[in-house]
Amino acid sequence: MFKLKRILYESHEKLELYHVTDKKSALNILKNGTDLSYAGTKHWGAGAEQGKGFYLYKTKRDAINHAKEYNEEIILVFDRGISIKDFDIDYEACYSLASKFLLKNLDFVKQNAKELDITGFGSKDNNPIFIVKIGNRKGGIEICEKNDININDSIRMATIFHNIEKINKPLFIQFKKEYLFKARALKYNGQEKLFPIRIEDVQGNILTSQDVV
Repeated sequence: MFKLKRILYESHEKLELYHVTDKKSALNILKNGTDLSYAGTKHWGAGAEQGKGFYLYKTKRDAINHAKEYNEEIILVFDRGISIKDFDIDYEACYSLASKFLLKNLDFVKQNAKELDITGFGSKDNNPIFIVKIGNRKGGIEICEKNDININDSIRMATIFHNIEKINKPLFIQFKKEYLFKARALKYNGQEKLFPIRIEDVQGNILTSQDVV
């Protein structure tokens, strides 16, 4: 138990993490801190079915690219160590990392397909395809090292890993131990509210809360 607790809280040194948003949401986060239910309230629900969490990038470059793609105005900067207990990966941005782990544990996946909500298997270009059921919907995802995916792919991938956490938590912790610190985008799901240490615009100019109003 002590070893497991140590692993859960194991973290890297504090580093800057970046969240992209609009002015209204930025002001709310500045005042009230992070809100895990915020996921999925924008961008046509992206992130909602991955589960509650607060999404963060590790590099400012990725944050700026996201801001430009979705016409966002504000980058909030957080100073926070990454721990296995309080973070998960973003299954859309880090789809290839999740795929690597499933390929390494393919026997486990096949033996526990029902519990993982996988209803069938196929293949494409020598890569496995898993048919994943979410509610009354079924869809296939290609298990391969690519990140050019859509929201539905990331939801199905997240579903598999949420189920792994339910039926074999040590394996899920092993996944995070191997890949969490390699991920370029993260989902914070800790209980403590986080408050930004800095506000920037997409040009890198440091702002004050008055600039956001």
